[in-house]
This record gives sequence, structure tokens and C-alpha cells, in this order.
Amino acid sequence: MNHRESKSQVRKLQWRVELATTLLITLFVAYFYLFRDVSFADSVIGWFISNSLAWGVILFLFQRIRSIHFQLDQIITDTEKQAQRDATLAQLSGGFAVTLTEDEVCQELVDRLYKSGRYDHVVVLLLDPYSRNRVLRAEATKVNIPPKRVLAPGEGLSERAILDLKPNYTPDVSKTPRYTPGLGKGSEIDIPIIFDGEALGTLIVESNATNAYDDFDIEILTIIAEQASLALTNARLMIIEKARRQKAEVLQRAMSTLTSDLELEQVLKQILEQLKQVVTHDSACIFFWENDTIHAMAARGLPKPEEVIGVRYPADNPLFNLIIETRQPIILNDIRKDPRFLGWGGTQGMESWMGVPLIANDKIIGYLTLDSRQINTFESAQVEITQIFADHAAIAIENARLYQHAKESSSRQEVLHQVSQEMIRTGMNADQIYEAIHRAAAQLMPAESFVISILNEETAEIVAAYLWDKNERHEPQTLAPGRGLSWHVIETGDPVLAYDYYNQQELASVNAVHFGSDDHIRSVLAIPMRLGGKVIGMLSAQSYQAHYYTIEDQNILEMLAAYAAIAIDNAHLFSEVQRLAITDSLTGVYNRRHFFSVAQKEIMRARRYKHPISIMMLDLDYYKEINDTYGHVLGDLALKQIAEQCNQNIRKTDILARYGGDEFIILLPETDIIQCEEIAERLRKYMELNPITIDDTAFRITLSVGISGTSKKIPELNFLLKCADAALYQAKASGRNCVKFQTCK
Repeated sequence: MNHRESKSQVRKLQWRVELATTLLITLFVAYFYLFRDVSFADSVIGWFISNSLAWGVILFLFQRIRSIHFQLDQIITDTEKQAQRDATLAQLSGGFAVTLTEDEVCQELVDRLYKSGRYDHVVVLLLDPYSRNRVLRAEATKVNIPPKRVLAPGEGLSERAILDLKPNYTPDVSKTPRYTPGLGKGSEIDIPIIFDGEALGTLIVESNATNAYDDFDIEILTIIAEQASLALTNARLMIIEKARRQKAEVLQRAMSTLTSDLELEQVLKQILEQLKQVVTHDSACIFFWENDTIHAMAARGLPKPEEVIGVRYPADNPLFNLIIETRQPIILNDIRKDPRFLGWGGTQGMESWMGVPLIANDKIIGYLTLDSRQINTFESAQVEITQIFADHAAIAIENARLYQHAKESSSRQEVLHQVSQEMIRTGMNADQIYEAIHRAAAQLMPAESFVISILNEETAEIVAAYLWDKNERHEPQTLAPGRGLSWHVIETGDPVLAYDYYNQQELASVNAVHFGSDDHIRSVLAIPMRLGGKVIGMLSAQSYQAHYYTIEDQNILEMLAAYAAIAIDNAHLFSEVQRLAITDSLTGVYNRRHFFSVAQKEIMRARRYKHPISIMMLDLDYYKEINDTYGHVLGDLALKQIAEQCNQNIRKTDILARYGGDEFIILLPETDIIQCEEIAERLRKYMELNPITIDDTAFRITLSVGISGTSKKIPELNFLLKCADAALYQAKASGRNCVKFQTCK
């Protein structure tokens, strides 16, 4: 009953009381007038009858009045209780902050209920999805109770709420054998915390008194538990997302590490070391498939590694055969129930197992096994990331094996060592590296013609960057898609060994691209250059004589291609590093160091030709509040957008750089201070009128700008910066969002 209905009922009862009272008074008056003049002798019987009837009516009306008063008191009491309950509901209900962690949500829930004074003992237990144990996460109580941190299945009254997914009320816990000691007496309500039909845990409240709670308590506790479930789910999603990002970063670092070495033993060690960063496990082993046998090559965490390392097992293992057939990872979440698991290396005590194929060049070269002491350790997300890691590990292994095979020949090793040293000596110039590769190939085998082709992944083009024929270098060519030996080798990733190129049937469909001499090439050896599992180009040694190259030559050139791929990639990386060295990684504009270098040259030029030059320093107003309010990730994105907008609102000849933190600096050649002030004001006004929008969050950022410049005698750069900095300080002191200038004299 709401307050409006209560008032209506009160008015009706008041009207009934007034009517009954009026009737009672009227009856008394009527009785007095009717019998005041009647004698006792004349009307004994009449008097008796009338008196009886009158008093009966009077008693009835009196009783009716009492009943109405009782109902009126009850309505007033119920109304007061409802008002109190509404106040309690307003006090206790309300959402939880979206940034809270699981523990913070639980503690706030407990504190909110305990501080209301309605509950003597408040507990939040969260459910462990694997063990089904209920784990204590927050508690508040009026008495000192030794906490029971974990409730196993079958313990406590709160399990019923989880199983039934509905509240469970026990008016007197002393009469319930499953009660887990809390207050030791009184009442207990267990409310399930549910999200999407699944129990996350329970909210437990107790009172020292028996029968202390009613439906209202269950109702309000259910509402609060629903709000808490949303907050807990949000906290868990945040944890999952953070873990996903961390896993991606770990995987990226791991994959980069795998390509840093070519020694097989070291590569295997790195694989096992990096694997523990990628996916949780207790032990792992790397098996090679060689000559119809399974060969354990390396392991980490095995209870008995000496029983498995170096041992060759028959290839009829059912789990390994299943991996070969499906080319997919295999998971055993309870290996004790699976007879196919043989427990090599003392892994009989493990609970979960995963086998992942190692695939290189579309061939299974072995497999990677992971063991865990817990049941149901490996899930789909872990399988996916492990397979990605295994793919890169397989490529690293295959590259390392190729390298190891090449080292078996001492003469080749010496030649290749000399080649690598020469590549290092050539520096990071791509053309010099191409020439060094050609010279090395010429030392290893005849090469009347030699080709180095490079794949540009961004443009999907292949460029024949180095073309040599009969003692003469030719201009590079961009090859038409699908045409030529380079496209064939790079697309297929397969080497070509042609003893007589134009008479070799399997190469009939490869439309050769001719360059140099009009004579036809006869022998061709073409090798794909691989790096990190990708084909990045091709090396090809060619001769005008048939049957000129052998399998041994192919092996040698493959090793040279491995070195060449690293050297060429290093040259490209060096070029990229040079670009990064002068660029701010966050905003993409010049960094402070490069600004000083360029600015010093511009100052000298301005001084030489007596041209004006100005400097503009910008500071983002209240940028710290953006970081504090929206977080550093969004703050970084804001900096990036501001840098882009600054670039769009200055001239191409102006030089923009990030000076530090939320400060930018612009050098304006050929610009006096008046022109600089106009540009600065235009930029400031643009930022003021154009809010930044990031992820549907719009906020306005203004600029405080300090400028300095000169049109006559050109001072030192540091003095110009000092003047601009002083002007910037004036802009901030003047209330921000303004431009101040200081002429350097």
C-alpha cells in the first residue's frame, strides 16, 4: 500500500468513527426523552425491552468504534513502516563504480549493508568455478568471529542459495545442522549473486535475534546483490581484457626473441623459456619427428627429464598420430582417464595435457607438449595463442636446423663467416649489402648472372633490386604481378634448381623476365629469403651453361639467403630506426633532440641571410585533468590528435616538435613576430572551437602560447627559447588560453 492509498483509508475510517459516534449520542438522547416521563409501574416490560435494545445498540456501536480505531492504528503503523523501508531502500541501493575491482565491490557491498545497522554480520563469498568452493572476499561483524576463509561444497547454508539460484532464509540457525558458525545464533539470509543465470557467489547477512527478517529484507538484499553482480562482472571483464592485452604483448615479445638466434640448442631453450610467458603450465617438452621416430630434443619442468631427453620413441604414438592427422592441437583435460597418455619423463602425476603441432613450410616437423598439475587447465583461448606461438617456434627451429646443417661443412662455415663479416663492414646501405651478397655468392659458386629481388609487403610489389649479368649491373625493375622467376619463388616459398631452365617441364608455366644479354640462361638456382617465417625476397645465381648447380650449391645458397635476409632486414630496420630516432613515438612529430638539431641550422641560415625567425611554445591547458579524469591512454590519444591538428594549421616550412610532456614547440623560418602571433592566434582559436573526440568522448582543450622572434640581429637558439618560455609563462599567468609574445633584444 502506498502513501496515497493509506491516506484514503484513514479518511474513510475517520468518517466511520464520526458517524458511529453521532449515532451513539443520538441514541442516548432519544432514550432519555422517551423514558423520562414513563412510570415504573406502567412500563416495566416496555422499559426492559427498550433498555435492552438500547444498550445492545450502544455496545455494538462502541465495539465498532474500537474496531475502527484499531484499523486506523494499524494503517498508520504500516504507513510508517513503509516509509522506513523506502528510506532504507534509498540508503542501501545504488550502483557501484565501474572502476572497482572484485575485492573493492565486495567490500563496498559489505560496508554499505553493515553501516545501515540492520545486520549484525555481513559476508560476501565468491564461487570458485573449478573447485566450486565459496571463498570469503569481504566481511563485517559486531563480534570477533574467527573467519572461515573457504566453504567446500556441502558446507554452510549459503550453498542452497547457489544451487537453487534464489534466496534462502533461515529464521533460527540453531535448529539447522548445516549452519557454519557465524554469530552462533539468530537468523540468516543467503542471497545468490547471479549474472546471466550463473551464480557468482552469495551475500550472507545474520542477526543475533531469531525471526529477525521479513520479505522486505529479502527484497532489498536481492536488489543490492543484482547491482553487485553487474559490478563484479564488469570487474572480471576488465581483468580479462587486461590479461588479453598482456598476453598479446608477451606473445609479440616472445616471437621477436625466437628469431634472435640461429643456434638450435639456444633456440629450443628460448622456445621453452618464452612459452612459460605465453601460457600457464608446469612442464613442457619439444619433440622432433625424424626418420619415422619421435625424438625428445628439449624440456623444462619435467620431473624426470633424463628419462626423455635424447630418447627416440616409435612414431606409432596415438596422440602424436592424431596431431599429424588433424594438424590441430589436442587437449586432455583429465589425463588420468585417458589411456593414450603415457606419462613420459615422469609426468604420470599431471592432470592436464596439450599437444601442439610444429609446422614449418607446411610440414609437421614435430610437436610441443605442455603438462599441468590441475584439471581443465587448457582452454580455447590458450590453445589459440599456443598454436600461434608454436607456428613461430617451428619456423625458428627450421631456420636453426638449416643453419646447423650448413655448419657441418667447415669450409662453408668459413666462407659464410667471411660473408657475414663483409656484410657487417658494408654498414647499413642496401646497395652495398646487395653487392656484398653478390661477391659472396661468386666465391661460393659460379654466377654469371645474379638477381636479388625484394618483396614490398606494403605495396605487394616485387622489385628486382639487384640485377647483374656478364660483368655489368642493370637498373632495378618492378616486376609485373605473377610474372617471372621472382614471383614464382616468393609466392610458393619453394627453391628452384633448374639444370636446363627452358627445357625443364615443371617450369614451363613460369614466364621468365629477360634482362641483360640476349643469350638464354641455362642453369638456374633460386632460393627464397625467409625471415620470421615470411618470404621477403629471392636470391638467384644463374649460368649460361647447363647442369651447372648441384644440391650442395642449393644448400650453400640457402645459407647465404638466410644471412642476406637478416642483413637486408637490418638495413631496412636501420632506415626505420633513423626515422624513429628523430620522431616522437607517441605523436609522430619530431622529437626534442631533432628539433634542436634542425633549429640550430635554421638559426645559422637566418643569421647568414639576415632573415627573420620565430619560435612558438605551446602548452595544453589543464592536461593533467584529462589524464586524471579519463586515464593516460585517452590522454595519450589526445596528445596525438593535438599534434595532428597543429600540423594541419601550420605551414609546411614550419617545424613542429614535442618539447616534453604536454608541451610542443614550433620553429617558424622566414617569419617575424607579428606573423608568428597571427599564426599562433589562429591555431589557439582553432583548438578552442574544435573539441577533440576520442571513443565517443568529446572534450575541449585550449592552448597557452608563448612566442618569441626577431627580425634583425639573430640571437642564439637558447635565448630565443628562453624568451618564448617567458612569454608562455605570461600566458599561463594571464588565465591561459591566450597568446603572449616577447621580442628578443
